[in-house]
Amino acid sequence: GYMRLKDADKSDYGVLLLAEGVHFLSNGTIYLMGVPDSVPLPLEDLLHMLPSNQSMLETNDAITEQINKRIEELEKLATWGGQQIAESGAASYPTQHQNVTSIRRWLTLILRLTELENPQGITTIRPPPLEISSVMFSPNCGLAMSINEATGIKIEKYYSKAISYASMATVIAIVQIFALIHQMEYTPTPSSISNVSYWTIAMQAMMDGYICLLHLTTGVVIDTVFTPFAAAAFFSFVLYLPQTYNYHPVLPPEDEESPQGERSDRDAGAQRAPKECPVCMLPIDLFPSGHTGLHVLGRIQYMVTPCHHHFHTDCLEKVIGFGF
Repeated sequence: GYMRLKDADKSDYGVLLLAEGVHFLSNGTIYLMGVPDSVPLPLEDLLHMLPSNQSMLETNDAITEQINKRIEELEKLATWGGQQIAESGAASYPTQHQNVTSIRRWLTLILRLTELENPQGITTIRPPPLEISSVMFSPNCGLAMSINEATGIKIEKYYSKAISYASMATVIAIVQIFALIHQMEYTPTPSSISNVSYWTIAMQAMMDGYICLLHLTTGVVIDTVFTPFAAAAFFSFVLYLPQTYNYHPVLPPEDEESPQGERSDRDAGAQRAPKECPVCMLPIDLFPSGHTGLHVLGRIQYMVTPCHHHFHTDCLEKVIGFGF
């Protein structure tokens, strides 16, 4: 892994060390060695840090296994053709980092870790707090630093907060969708829709599109939170569609009254708002309406004259009857 040492006063200053070592689960002790990037890490020097022969033998076996894996990787690279390993000629002593932490109830903790890897539904203990006391020393610099009872935050808490945020964003997007539908029903005519600023809808659509891409990118980058962020991105996209197509379309829809089917900017709102009856001046529902929720058996309540004007059926019949 990596260790990053930062300056408390200047967050931009610090050093990044490549760290490798061993972790003894029986007492929670961690022995690490850290070196700067592109500097070879001598794991054999890790044996000088161990307190007992038993820990030295266990570490020796682990180091031997890692060295054999590296040899196999280098042999594969050599067979793939001509890749050379750059060697550093400068002698450098690595920074040795020793972390000591006390973990109680070791067997119970192992049981919890096993349950996390392979869930079986059994009851386990609450996760113990991440507390550590460590000593870091550098032989070549003659520098030693100690940390007493430092606390940390588990990565699962960050994932939990991210999932909570994605769930909240999904709920807000759903509420916005229903609010937009209500607004579109409240402003059905061109005269009423003209009171809504075009730039208001445009800015909101741009924000929804940006939020959709942001959530989708986050879900793709972090696999653990892909599903909740993908759901938030989907509902943001659903909210983006009616604003840019039905409510304030970028391209005007086809003119129904034009025999050639041409587009007309003048009639850009023909699809997004019902037409008005010239007799009663009320909006005309261009879609069948009936008692069923799917409008399957609904009856059309309007008529189109040869001059391509829409009338309510009752209104047109009364006008024709009055004319005769």
